[in-house]
Amino acid sequence: MKFYHIEPHNPGPGGKLRGESFGSIQVGEHVVQDVLPGAYEIDVYYYAKRWPDIMHSLDCMLLTERVVKAFQEAGLSGVDFYPQKLRKVDSKALQKLPDPHYHWAQALTGVPARPYQRDRTQKLGEVFHPAEIDVSRATPESIDATTGFYDLSKGGMRLWKFDFSQWQGADLFYISTVRSGHRYCTQRFKDFVETHKFTNFRFTSALNPEGDWFFA
Repeated sequence: MKFYHIEPHNPGPGGKLRGESFGSIQVGEHVVQDVLPGAYEIDVYYYAKRWPDIMHSLDCMLLTERVVKAFQEAGLSGVDFYPQKLRKVDSKALQKLPDPHYHWAQALTGVPARPYQRDRTQKLGEVFHPAEIDVSRATPESIDATTGFYDLSKGGMRLWKFDFSQWQGADLFYISTVRSGHRYCTQRFKDFVETHKFTNFRFTSALNPEGDWFFA
């Protein structure tokens, strides 16, 4: 089974949740305070000519209703869906189009991964593919004692080493050892999106030559 980092291909349009509720949720082995998954209103910003099937949002992963229905019909697993309501749409072009009925796609489980800080002497344009990065020049991050998660306060570009021995079969999942909005998916999910020609999805993945590293 192959795994991929999943994100919107283009940043616009973007969706911002409104009226959200906060409370305690389980993230990996930790209970944290965060936005509770549920039905909210969305403000959509930036101009666009058409609604994308995956919309950029800092709050959550937003998928159109047609993706949700196809996902369920295909028998894919590991996600709860919460319908969202459009409150405000900046783009006049989008205002003229039918409501795509976005849903918050909430991954139910996570996979442990350790972040490694990439050597800053490697320039951004020096490496074109994550598998080409010299792992010996990467420094493993430490656990933040106050949160129990790996500490990402340094910023910068990272490599991720995943332990898929604990993967539970979910087709969409998060990193259980850090507080991060990044989401990952299976080859099944990628094939599903490409077969249906859903729009605005970007998938990235890499393994080292030994096949035991996953970078995103």
